[in-house]
Amino acid sequence: MPCLMSLISVYKGILVDERIRKGDHLLQIMLALEDVFEGFCSTCMTECQPPLGAESSSRLSCLLDLLEVLVALRIELKLNVSLCKRVLSVILPQALNLMSVPVPYFVKKQVILVLKRCLLYKAGEDFLPSPHNLFNQQDAALDEELAVLATTLLNAVQQGWLLQVPSCGRSSSFGGANEGSEPGPDLVILGAASLSVLKALEIQFRNKACGGIGQGDAEFSEMPVYMAHLLNFLKRHLGWKEPVHFCEWVSLTFIEQDDDMLEVAKSLLQMYLHNPRLHSSTSGDENDIWKLPSHQCGMNPHCIFLLLLKNVLFDASVLLDFLISSETCFLEYFVRQWTCHGHKNAVHMWIHQWCLVQKMISNHYFHTVKAHPL
Repeated sequence: MPCLMSLISVYKGILVDERIRKGDHLLQIMLALEDVFEGFCSTCMTECQPPLGAESSSRLSCLLDLLEVLVALRIELKLNVSLCKRVLSVILPQALNLMSVPVPYFVKKQVILVLKRCLLYKAGEDFLPSPHNLFNQQDAALDEELAVLATTLLNAVQQGWLLQVPSCGRSSSFGGANEGSEPGPDLVILGAASLSVLKALEIQFRNKACGGIGQGDAEFSEMPVYMAHLLNFLKRHLGWKEPVHFCEWVSLTFIEQDDDMLEVAKSLLQMYLHNPRLHSSTSGDENDIWKLPSHQCGMNPHCIFLLLLKNVLFDASVLLDFLISSETCFLEYFVRQWTCHGHKNAVHMWIHQWCLVQKMISNHYFHTVKAHPL
């Protein structure tokens, strides 16, 4: 483990100090590790037999830290080194299997968080002096590696991977015992798992869109399947038995994580716009509107936006804080939401959707009170 910690310190130092980047020290260290690193990772992840001692757990945690640092190097420095490339396409996909083995909760949580940050191109955000500059930096090789990771994750989701993701009580500490933990699920791990699945979906759909004609039907048929897995996963942990509206899962899950909530909203909006069949209706009946796939899958961007506004009590000052904040993507999301139906049509759409949402909420509570009178 001391060797792992030393490597992490060296790589982080290279990331934060531009003077060191200019030398060839980084390549020398990486080339020396290429032949043995992948085998070492596989051994650490496959030999997790109970009882797993504190040293083995700490080694796994350090290894996950190192994997994230290597991905950060891959993104930040555009390193086409085999060691960095195989972290995304081979080693991290193997780490998904840690959900089904008896490792401590904090290790499983770390796997989910590293996965989320990698799929968001935010690996190393906790220690980098500034976020990755992704503008005008197209990297086809990196996109291919992330596509492999996304495909592996989605295949795992279809095989029930989300059912293996744990969610202990909320805690103010990362791992370990905390007698002061609050009741309820760990929204951090639920949110990270949900966002990872959505980003994987977005990556897959974006790649299929580049494949040309004939991909639309395949995308449309796959999306409800993955969203059903995701909603069932959240229902199990949130105790979400009778949702007023399926789209409220975003507000319920990310109520404490503004940045991730907006990433989810932006991702859902992208997929909604990319799939016209999600928002096409041949009927003008309001009851039929709720049967549209975008509502049934919990991914209608207008409802999600309105429920987000409802959560902040339609407070203009809160929205202004979101708009000027550099910690969230609200400005980008708001512009896309505003322009997806045209500036004028967007306002009418929001008003119409809000009236429908209010009507649905009223009907829901009316039937609930009628069925269970005081």
